Amino acid sequence: MKESRGRIVALLAEPSETLPPGLADLINKNIKPPTPVTADQVYVRAMYIASDEVNSFGGRFPIDEHERLVELLMDSPVLIGHRKDKLPVGRNFHAVSTERDGCPWVKSYFYWLRTAEGAEDLRENIDGGIYKECSIAFTFAFPECSICGRDIRECEHEPLQSYQVGGAQQECYFNYRQLQKVLETSLVYRGAVPNTSVSKELDSENGSDEPRSPDIPYLQPVPLDNFDSLDRSKHYAVVPKYEGLSLTATVTQGKLLFARLDGTPIDTGVLTSRMPDTFAPAKPVAGVLVGYRGKDRCSADQITRHLDGRSSLVSRLVFNVLPCQEQGDIVTSRKRSAFDVRTIPHRIAIASDLRQRVREIMTRDGVEIWSLDSDGKLNLIDERRYTYHPDENKHRPRNSYRLLLNAETTTAHLIIEQSTDAGQTPVHAFEIAQFDFAKLRLGGKFIATMLSESSVPTQADLPANHSIRKGIVQSFERSKNAFIMNLAGCLDGRFVMRPIKINGRLMHLFYHVSGEKAK
Repeated sequence: MKESRGRIVALLAEPSETLPPGLADLINKNIKPPTPVTADQVYVRAMYIASDEVNSFGGRFPIDEHERLVELLMDSPVLIGHRKDKLPVGRNFHAVSTERDGCPWVKSYFYWLRTAEGAEDLRENIDGGIYKECSIAFTFAFPECSICGRDIRECEHEPLQSYQVGGAQQECYFNYRQLQKVLETSLVYRGAVPNTSVSKELDSENGSDEPRSPDIPYLQPVPLDNFDSLDRSKHYAVVPKYEGLSLTATVTQGKLLFARLDGTPIDTGVLTSRMPDTFAPAKPVAGVLVGYRGKDRCSADQITRHLDGRSSLVSRLVFNVLPCQEQGDIVTSRKRSAFDVRTIPHRIAIASDLRQRVREIMTRDGVEIWSLDSDGKLNLIDERRYTYHPDENKHRPRNSYRLLLNAETTTAHLIIEQSTDAGQTPVHAFEIAQFDFAKLRLGGKFIATMLSESSVPTQADLPANHSIRKGIVQSFERSKNAFIMNLAGCLDGRFVMRPIKINGRLMHLFYHVSGEKAK
């Protein structure tokens, strides 16, 4: 052993940091650096940059603006302390809407070069908890008062002051609306939004904002254009089409068991303790599991994350049991709880009556139609299910719209017209201020005024340099003073006229939703 003695050389350096797959590709795709980067050339960290909580200025990013913020964060610089006289230390290349500790957040991924000056100091200060909080600088057009809905710069309410509303004290804040641009994000000593943080945990989103699809069941629904191919001797169960998970449920020894339609089991430990006492099917029953945050339905991906015990936006679940099964009596409580079970609204019809029943019960996504066996029961193995969304334009004259554009004033008039025997008759008209197609495509929202019938502009009222664009109204819904419309043509997608009050006057915000596009 004496011959083996000598100087011992020990390398105590940490192993090289490994980047989750796909992040370097996202940098090259979204930032397009002149020289593409590789995983071993960059450091990547993430900022929980904005939630839906009220910040220290009295402002708030409502959850319906989070997707717009995700878009705007792309390719924005990362600074230290909002110091705009210094060059950026990093760049945001990817962002997602996510959830942390039961609260919705926007999470932004940023990178910097390992060979840059101060790169190691930046990494060590972030990972060591010194650079711990973050902030965002941005521009927006409309600060919406939480109490009256008006521009808070013009109403009588003050942010962070309490007011008597509906018999209770309510603190005033304002929503950031019509987000325009993210100027930069910064590492700061204290963020204005509560609980911002900088994290080295990157793999929770897998470096991708592509939605994760749940497992595809073997029983694939068949899309229908019409009912001509259906068996005229059969009965069918028509149910609303919800975004959710198609599952079977059974209760064994007091434990709730969920499985996909192909039999793949799903862990439901988070639900068993909340299971209603009145729901105890001995045999599997099929249904649709729908997740909610408040009144808003969540995506199938968010439901899957919730069932897996991962963070998600889901705060409440409803299992909608399909009809015509041996599910026993289901007592639906009027009081909402974290997990409810109900029989889904439905209609039973023969093929010749389906068109009428569909219109009675459809959602904006249409309906699902399940064929029943000879005993009038729903049989998952031997029977089929179909999806259908009526294209009513094939069966009645099309309603249409006109969009009148004034190049001088940037004012637009949106006129919804109903088809009658006498031609197209205006039924609703709106004057939209400062209208711009490019801003609409980017998520912009515009102040609109509803016009009376006598105020609808005619051909003679239009200036010489006006233009007219036309399209089809696929559906038009009114809920009190709100309007929801599906349009095709120069305006293509789902659009909303949401009521607001400005200086005590009822007006509307016009914008498109659900990722639809405006041409």
